[in-house]
Amino acid sequence: MCSLAGTASVARGLSAYIDRLTDNTMGRAFNESMHMHDEFLSMRLAEYPDFFAAGMVLLFVCEWKISQYYRNKSED
Repeated sequence: MCSLAGTASVARGLSAYIDRLTDNTMGRAFNESMHMHDEFLSMRLAEYPDFFAAGMVLLFVCEWKISQYYRNKSED
């Protein structure tokens, strides 16, 4: 669980960095398509869901599970 939280924070930071490099094009696109209009949610969460960071978390977790599977298989 701790490694998942660390992975999520790194993915969010990398997403923000790439977004800044591309002149906030991802942020504007996500904000226009999926803006959280609810005042309660926008106070506590981000303005929009970051699908790029979520995709990176899924990619990192799947890669970790696959490498763990092959590591355990080679020990047998």
